[in-house]
Amino acid sequence: MLPNGKRIIDTIIDVALDSAAENVVVVTPDTELASTITQCPAYIWGGKRDVLGEFWFAARDFEDDIIRLTADCPLLSPEIIDGVLSEYMWQEVDYMCNTHDDSPVCDGYDVEVFSFKSLKLANLKATKEYDREHVTPYVRRHFKTGFCEMPDMEGCSVNTYDDYIEVCKIMENKHGSNT
Repeated sequence: MLPNGKRIIDTIIDVALDSAAENVVVVTPDTELASTITQCPAYIWGGKRDVLGEFWFAARDFEDDIIRLTADCPLLSPEIIDGVLSEYMWQEVDYMCNTHDDSPVCDGYDVEVFSFKSLKLANLKATKEYDREHVTPYVRRHFKTGFCEMPDMEGCSVNTYDDYIEVCKIMENKHGSNT
């Protein structure tokens, strides 16, 4: 549990629901986790290395732009998501993100927005295992992309126990526990 009393996944879902996103869907290979998600639909994929195909499967019912968040970024806020979405619409690109290798933004605030059309074509045309496993590399290489500058913020993604402890400290410093 995080200092706000919630699981990481529930924190991320709640932030997404508080953003301008029209539909929130969880895509996971974990059947047990999916069965505990109550705030939105959860699509279960077979755990194969075709996450791109699974995103396509989940998104095809909505035929709308996709806002991709990852389950290791509990420090995200609706304002960050909305900022990247606004920049995506303003720049009129097919793909927008707020992080890359040279970005000053700390890890843990990753947001990607991309068009339904680019996801559809990536799913049809991407053949490299890396492209299928990581969802957006094909889109970044073949479509018009943009970058949303963000202020430098204290944060990290949760990939290890030490990351979890760091995120809990940041949350407690910002909001106290049980916020």
